[in-house]
Amino acid sequence: MVSRRFSLRSLLAMVAIVAGILAVFTSDRGVSRKEFGGLRPGMTRSETEQLLRGPARNEVHRAIVWVPKGGGRRVSSEIKPGEPEREFFSDDSMDGTQAVWLTETGLIAVDFGQDDRLRRKYYSDVHVVGSPNVLDWLSSMRGRIRKSLGH
Repeated sequence: MVSRRFSLRSLLAMVAIVAGILAVFTSDRGVSRKEFGGLRPGMTRSETEQLLRGPARNEVHRAIVWVPKGGGRRVSSEIKPGEPEREFFSDDSMDGTQAVWLTETGLIAVDFGQDDRLRRKYYSDVHVVGSPNVLDWLSSMRGRIRKSLGH
C-alpha cells in the first residue's frame, strides 16, 4: 500500500512538472490590448519590439481585421499570407515606416518616424478564418461558372 501511494504521488508530481514546463514553453506570444496599452509615443523601435516580444510578424494564415478609413470609420478587411500590407496610417504625412504585429489575439500597427521612434499606434481585434474547405471551394466555383456562361 505504501508503495502504491509513493508511485501515485511520484506520478502526480511528474505530471505537474511536465505541465509547468509546457506552460512556460507554449505561453501565448500573441499581442493584445495589454501590450498595446504599454506602447508610448517616443519609444524606440527596439523598446517596441521588446514589449511586443519580437519584430513585426504575421502569425495568422487568414484573418479578418478592422482597418481605419477616412472620417474615423473602420472597415473589415481580410488579410492573407503574401498579400501587400494594409496601410493603418493613411494620411499624407507618412514619412516614416509602419510595422504590424498580427497574432490570433490581436493586431497592433505602429508608425515609426524617421528617427525610428514610435509616433502613432493602432489596435484591432482579430477574427481568425479557418483554412478553406471543399464547401468554400464549391461556393467560389458557382460564381466562376456563372461568369464563364455570361450570366
